[in-house]
Amino acid sequence: MIIDSHAHVSRSDWASPKFLEEVIEPSVRASGQPISPVVYEGTDIPAMMNDYRTAGVDKVMLYAVAPREPRLYGRDPKTREISEAHVSNDYIADVCSRYPDLTLPVMTVNPRYEGATVLGEMERAVRELGAKAIKLYPTYNHYRPDDRELCWPIYSKALELNVPIIVHQSWTTLVDAPMKYQYPAQLDDVARDFRELVLICAHFGVPWIEEAMCLVGKHTNVYVDMSFWATIEEPEIILRHLLRCPRFGCTYDRILWGTDFPVTPPGPSLEIFRETLPALAARLGLDPIPSNSLDLMLGGNAARIYGLA
Repeated sequence: MIIDSHAHVSRSDWASPKFLEEVIEPSVRASGQPISPVVYEGTDIPAMMNDYRTAGVDKVMLYAVAPREPRLYGRDPKTREISEAHVSNDYIADVCSRYPDLTLPVMTVNPRYEGATVLGEMERAVRELGAKAIKLYPTYNHYRPDDRELCWPIYSKALELNVPIIVHQSWTTLVDAPMKYQYPAQLDDVARDFRELVLICAHFGVPWIEEAMCLVGKHTNVYVDMSFWATIEEPEIILRHLLRCPRFGCTYDRILWGTDFPVTPPGPSLEIFRETLPALAARLGLDPIPSNSLDLMLGGNAARIYGLA
């Protein structure tokens, strides 16, 4: 089973184009390419689903983006705008209801924004809207994931609801996302206090890959996904990091494939792992990633975590 464990959809009237523009501008500037019109138009859902079916993906997990206080987005002072920049739980539920054979909903809460209603929204997301996991965005919403007052009730509720917690615990190019909230080690106390809670550190903690490796090796309930990291990093570095992972206890049964769509379409992302990395290993005289381990990362682990196997 092939499962994309991390993908996004957007609506141009909710997920502020200026938010998306600001996030991707550094990579676009480095490549010399113009910003794609898709950034301003929102996701073409039917085309996206066709991409996934063509790539042979069995399931794709669609992520809501947490509501937040309106903030200023955009790098050009002449065109900046104030926006909440979110994708609602209800919208994700609606998209998934239209593609029930292919999609699974991942929903979200923001303890700083929703306050006393946050646990009720988790209950609604899981029991009424069918959320398979809850995603937190600490750096975007300005809190530490190990803030006991804000977050410990969320982790307790997730245990009660029997759903994993996914945390954006990595670097991002958004200006208004403080780097002090991005380090993977901030999940250490969470994993220590909630040992039965499945915790997924999104984006492999990029660029703090070793820190994320050590976190997974230390805690049996912590996983990482490869979304975004596998897009921005060179294939040789991806290969060498993956080959190092087991030495740190970050074994292949704890790593999930994800595209961070629309950052990377599913076909090209799968090609990296199925073709580029094996060919590179042969050229460099390195051991390839075992095929059974690749199967786990590309879907087997997600199938186990979410009860799809």
